[in-house]
Amino acid sequence: MLIVCLAIIAAIPIIVVEPLVISNISGWKITKNSMLYVVIVNGMLFLVFSNVAFPGYVQEFFEPIIYLGLLQIFSSRNIKINLFYTAYTVSFVYFIRMLFSTLIFRKLLGESVISVLFCGILGYLCVIPAQNILLKILSITPKRFIISDQEFTLVEKVGADVEKEQDILIWLFNVVMILLYLINNILRFSDNGLKIHYQYMLISFVFLFFFLLYTINTKFKKWENRRLLVYKDALLSNLSVYTSEVDEAYQSTRNFRHDFANILISMRKTIETESVERIRQTYAEILEESNIKLSESQKEVAKLSNIKVLELKSVVSEKILKAEARGIVFELEIPRAISDLLMAKTDIIRLFGIMLDNAIDAVSVSEMDVPSIKLAIFDDKNIRHYIVENEMIEKELPVRHLIKKGFSTKGDYRGYGLSNLVSIMERYPRGRYQISAKNYKFRVELELERK
Repeated sequence: MLIVCLAIIAAIPIIVVEPLVISNISGWKITKNSMLYVVIVNGMLFLVFSNVAFPGYVQEFFEPIIYLGLLQIFSSRNIKINLFYTAYTVSFVYFIRMLFSTLIFRKLLGESVISVLFCGILGYLCVIPAQNILLKILSITPKRFIISDQEFTLVEKVGADVEKEQDILIWLFNVVMILLYLINNILRFSDNGLKIHYQYMLISFVFLFFFLLYTINTKFKKWENRRLLVYKDALLSNLSVYTSEVDEAYQSTRNFRHDFANILISMRKTIETESVERIRQTYAEILEESNIKLSESQKEVAKLSNIKVLELKSVVSEKILKAEARGIVFELEIPRAISDLLMAKTDIIRLFGIMLDNAIDAVSVSEMDVPSIKLAIFDDKNIRHYIVENEMIEKELPVRHLIKKGFSTKGDYRGYGLSNLVSIMERYPRGRYQISAKNYKFRVELELERK
């Protein structure tokens, strides 16, 4: 009875540690339903194998299936990525637990049944600290590890060959880690003759795990470096377009001032000698001949001079030109100089890419005579506001569904923009977002509070 009670206590870390490891490496959030799933499935396995001397050991053979099922049910990733996070979790938890419990704690506490169970619990307690150290050494952060998991709006596709290489490594990791996990457990539960080779197998397991994980991470960093280079080129290109537009607007303004002065001079004599009707006619003729014109797009691009952050200025100007090519009018409200962003530049660029691309796509299919998009950036006391508003063809849309990953009104394989927007904003404790889609208007407002 005592052994069964200890086995139940030993099962608690299993239920808690593995979900924490998966959550930490993948960025997937643990929910009440997912934890209920883990408790029920592990409880059922415990009851089914309760007649076995150590029912907790039997569960180890089912752990890959349990956690693959967990991710398949509660996450939106494909099976390849879910299998990778499963293989990572069961492998990492297993070898950290066994290294500490078998090679350290058992040497100190002995080989009795109670000591073995207690050492197992201590081994589980070492997993989370070891996980944090590993991620820090490899500079891995949740959601930024697997290339195919990344969503970018400014640079659509970079380094496809690197992504394919990482895919091959991920499949290799999945197969090798699951096989080694099962073989290690078979050797551990076998007769004493095979147990001699178990420790060597465990060390080989650890070496392969780190080698494959390091290689996968290296591929990601190589891909990210390529993306940053392309991103830099895109910014420089957009900035040159913006500079050209501003120069054009400035020259057009100078021409207007010069021509306006000439008009007044040429009309002076007419005003002194002619009738009012003749003055009107002369004014119309001169104005038509002068062909004074300052386009709306140039005036709007010129307003970007209040944005002092070149990266943000570049992406906004690029979207204005994209909208102009589709016959869309951009209305800007940037009353004062914007010299800081209150968040990382890469994040604000992704946010504006998402908001403006969605707005352009929505307005492009609208039936307005003059389709338009409104963009406002301003400060109200200690709060920065970023607002994008556009017309839409629907009278109302369900916002709670729009922010879910994979949901889209544009068809299949779309719908990642707003979910990415939400995930970015959630990283900023002082940030808030408001999304409304009603009365044929779609509006996204981001608020960032200064410290």
